Amino acid sequence: MRVLVTGGAGYLGSVLVGKMLEKGYAVRVLDNLLYGVDSMKRFLANSKFELDQGDIRDMTTIVRALKDVDAVIHLASIVGAQAAGLDPKPTIQINYLATRNIAELCELYEIE
Repeated sequence: MRVLVTGGAGYLGSVLVGKMLEKGYAVRVLDNLLYGVDSMKRFLANSKFELDQGDIRDMTTIVRALKDVDAVIHLASIVGAQAAGLDPKPTIQINYLATRNIAELCELYEIE
């Protein structure tokens, strides 16, 4: 089973990715790597791991990342009132609109 983890390079995502790889899942991470790639370095040599750098607000990126996946765990978001309050527009785009797009595409492609 191949699973897409959006926001997989974040703290929770990187822990989850490690656990999933240990269990034998194929894991694709879609992340904009705003905080760097360090949390993903330990997985790069694993043949069941794919790192896709991209922005979940871009439909082409989402469609590409969803190719050949069986399930999606959506963790990509802007978190915290301070971060969200600094610039509400990207918060709405990422936390609401992109999430809605991912959910609708999963329904269209029959992905869990």
